[in-house]
Amino acid sequence: MKKIIITTLILLTSLVLYLHDYNNKPISESRLMMDTVITIKAWPPNAQSAINDVFKVFHEIEEALSFHIESSELSALNTNFQATRTIHLDNITDLSLKYYKITEGYFDPSFAIVNKLYGFYGNIPSQLPDKELIKDTINEFAGLTKVLSFDKDYAHLKHGAKIDFGGIAGGYAINLAARAMVNAGCHTFLIDDAGDIKVMGTKPDKSEWTIAVLNPIEKSFLATAKLPSAMCISTSGNYERFVEINGIKYGHIMNPLTGFPAEDFVSVSVIAETPEEADILSTALFAMPKESAYKIAEELSLAALFLTADKKVVLSKKGNDFFLLNTTK
Repeated sequence: MKKIIITTLILLTSLVLYLHDYNNKPISESRLMMDTVITIKAWPPNAQSAINDVFKVFHEIEEALSFHIESSELSALNTNFQATRTIHLDNITDLSLKYYKITEGYFDPSFAIVNKLYGFYGNIPSQLPDKELIKDTINEFAGLTKVLSFDKDYAHLKHGAKIDFGGIAGGYAINLAARAMVNAGCHTFLIDDAGDIKVMGTKPDKSEWTIAVLNPIEKSFLATAKLPSAMCISTSGNYERFVEINGIKYGHIMNPLTGFPAEDFVSVSVIAETPEEADILSTALFAMPKESAYKIAEELSLAALFLTADKKVVLSKKGNDFFLLNTTK
């Protein structure tokens, strides 16, 4: 009888230890979607079910808003210059128009027409686009409020213009994905869409959400960011997506006022309350000249970290509350 009791106690103790260990470890899954790798980490309960729901959300957004999928709502707008208004198209255009104004035109999805001149959608030219062609293209086909309009049933795009929501689609999808996680009963998770990250809840071990920010020049960690629950971080840079013309690399983030690749920064990281805001503003700040970016970051009270082209690290005033710089050499 004693052996049975002891054995039972050992089994119960093992079960408790197993459950404790299980509850402290996240379920993690990565999938290639939206032209990048999306990773979800979630803690029980309902983690796996919630993760499945999240990837359904990303698939839905990709099918609706992808620049490259011919059947997407965005492709219909870019091809036919008219598309039926839907919930996703309305939501993302509303956000884009809002931040186009806030950033004074530095966030501009209609700038896709100039990116196309550089070969970012295929057919890379043998020479840089002519300056006059760039200028004329911007004047005629760029400027979101100029080329995009709506009536009761349709969104209308000026003939010859192009829109790419790549600078906001990730953040928009993360926001909807986070809602799906919570609706599925999972309240502790991290969603990572290639550097656009949202965290939620308190980890079982009570440790802080800590995100590493990469220094792409030296292939080391530039800083760590401490994120409270429900906060988001996004990092933008030109070091992963570029075209090469005559042996020179040109990044995809451009100054929409000049039509030339942004060159003042290597990376810009922004922490914000929503993934859309972090996604958009990290891109917009990167596109600006340095002094304009610093000024806007302070005016909007953004937690921002800048790595300049000359390897200097600059924090906004609010950035000091969230970022811890790596001082090791």
